[in-house]
Amino acid sequence: MISMKKTALAVAVLATVGASVAIAEAAPIVNFNYNGTFTMYTPSGAVQGSGSPPFPPPNDPALSGTMTMDFNPTVGSGTAVITPSITFSGYWWTAHNITLQATGPGTVHAQMLFDWATNANILVDVDFSMTPVVCQNFPNCGMTVGDSFSIATLDSNSDGVPGIPMTGGPFQGFNASFGGTAVVSSVSAVPIPAAVWLFGSGLLGLVGVARRKKSS
Repeated sequence: MISMKKTALAVAVLATVGASVAIAEAAPIVNFNYNGTFTMYTPSGAVQGSGSPPFPPPNDPALSGTMTMDFNPTVGSGTAVITPSITFSGYWWTAHNITLQATGPGTVHAQMLFDWATNANILVDVDFSMTPVVCQNFPNCGMTVGDSFSIATLDSNSDGVPGIPMTGGPFQGFNASFGGTAVVSSVSAVPIPAAVWLFGSGLLGLVGVARRKKSS
């Protein structure tokens, strides 16, 4: 009876580990090349000028950068790098410490720190959508190199202005909005920790021992 219980327990736990491994393997690390735009909206929804006079919108028509995400549609996370092509209201700006968090299938929350002029570490939050433009296996996209996604900032607080109003720095109440296209540049499987394989091997051994005891 004890051996049977051990066998059942080992099989159940091993099945759980196997399911965890399958989940990990189903959420690949996806790298993107990004090209897009940056627009700053005033609290009233007007476009804040940029570059050199006459400050033509959008604020930056040619952002570039990269994104890396564990593409689990609900808990995936990642990082990004973006590089401006022109100044913002006469000063160069940088965005750094960019983190990405999936909030659902096709939606991502981004948080970054924004340096502009003499102002450093202005906190910026953005919710955006990623809509497949070219996808090999839509809607369950297999994330193949060359797949592309249209990025659009969402109106998170339903005030008619894309973005989330900033709460600090010189642009309090302003919304930073990003758009563009992300193209898959490479895909790699999520690495499975060695401990998981060792644990699984140990459980298989436990199953074998339990079976031998039962036979004897």
